[in-house]
Order: sequence, then structure tokens, then C-alpha cells
Amino acid sequence: MSRLARIKLKIERAKYHISNLESRIEAFRQRKPYVVTVEDDKQYAFNAIITIRMIEQPPSELGLIAGDAIQNIRSSLDHLAWQLVEANGRTPTKYTEFPIQKSAPDDKRRFKRQVEGIHADAIDLIDRIQPHKCGVDTLSTLHDLNNFDKHRLLLVATFGRFLSMQVGRTTMTFSTAVGEDAFTKFLKWNRRGPEPFNSEAGVPFENDTITHTVLKPGDINAPLKLDDNFNFNFSIAFSKTQIVDGEPVVPLLKKLSQFVDGIVGQFSPFLA
Repeated sequence: MSRLARIKLKIERAKYHISNLESRIEAFRQRKPYVVTVEDDKQYAFNAIITIRMIEQPPSELGLIAGDAIQNIRSSLDHLAWQLVEANGRTPTKYTEFPIQKSAPDDKRRFKRQVEGIHADAIDLIDRIQPHKCGVDTLSTLHDLNNFDKHRLLLVATFGRFLSMQVGRTTMTFSTAVGEDAFTKFLKWNRRGPEPFNSEAGVPFENDTITHTVLKPGDINAPLKLDDNFNFNFSIAFSKTQIVDGEPVVPLLKKLSQFVDGIVGQFSPFLA
């Protein structure tokens, strides 16, 4: 098996975990683990109050699988460093690893120990793709999530995104937006239709419930009711990491794996 193929095994394992995670999230979503109630606002006739309560939280194993994927993605880079040393006819040391520097280091000795034995041109490439030099923070995110998972369980939570309601024959879709208080909330409906807004993460559930007030469209005396084909579109996102909170788990993991796969491919000339 070629050196490149050995490294790619780690990335393929990460993709396996991501696919498994995606399937489990979809199964959780299909169970519709929520209850939605709609009632008129007793204080303001033109308002309706929507309450969504989660009756089941995402299984903790989802965080474990996400951590497995992250560990495999990160370790593929360390496998790359090891193979680069051996391909250069040198012997890896206990310090050999693929460095990820979020900011310019005051002391460069650690970087030199990590890449010792690697071909000079490959070291130059490693140096150029460091986050503090290339301006891309994807490796920084991977580094932080990997360190987090080493010491604490990665947590995931439910984040709401879109809510489809029906009044008479009119179907409305409420999307989510960040309010002035920086807390995500439902977008208010006006007589012209919903304001355009795209939200990747959506509404974080606090105490398993979110409650929001929306303006009624059309006849304010008509009660808001659920669409017969009602479906609350929620995502499973990272939570309480202070790194990527609110980021949907699967898209982010796919982005990290694809990014690292691309990095590994750049070093193929040095792995012959």
C-alpha cells in the first residue's frame, strides 16, 4: 500500500463516521421528537404565540461519533507528517506531528521539532498553509475541536430553523433570525410576506422549549393552525464548545474532512 493510501485510510474512516452520524441524525429527525402548540395572544389580537417543545433530546452518542470523526481527520495529518519523514529517508521522532499554528509563534523551536526530517520544500508548504499565514481558519477549528474532544465530551443540541404554518388556504414559512439581543428568534410575518433571511444554525432550544410571537397574516381574527403536512425543520449542531456553537454538525465535519483531504493531496509529490 502506498504512503498516500495509508494516510487516506484515516480520512476514509472519518467519512464513514460522518455518514453514520448523518444517518442517525436523520432517523432522529424522522421521529419528530417535538410538540408544537399555537394560540392567540390574549393581549394583542394581531399576534399568535408559537411554542415548540422537544420531547426527546439528541442521543449523546451523536457527540461521540462526531468526536471519532474529528480525531480521525486530525490524526490523518499526523500520519502525513510521519510518512513525509520516512519518505525523505529519515526516522520520525517522538515530536513528529503536523503542526497547526493559529497565530505566529514567539518560539519556532517546537515547529522545527515537529517537522524535523521532512524535505525542505514540504516544510515550506506546511509553513504556508498555517492558519496565521494563509488566513483560513479551517485548521484552527479542527485543532480546537480535537483538543476539546480529548478532554470533554462534544455536545450536540437541537436547533430549529423553519416552521411551516397554515391559515385557511395560505401556507406560511417562518424562518429564524438573530435579534438585537443576539439571541436567535423567529422572524415576524408581515402583510407582504416573510422578510428574506437565511440562517444556518437557527434557534437554540433553551430548557427544551422555544416560544415566539409572530404577527398574523390576513384576518387577525382567524386562528393560526398547523399545516396538515407540518414539519419542523431542525438541525443538530455543536453546543457549549465556545468554538463552533450553533454550527450544524454534519456539514462542518464534511467541510473539515474535504479540506484535510485536499491538504494531503498537495503533499503527494513528497510521498513517493
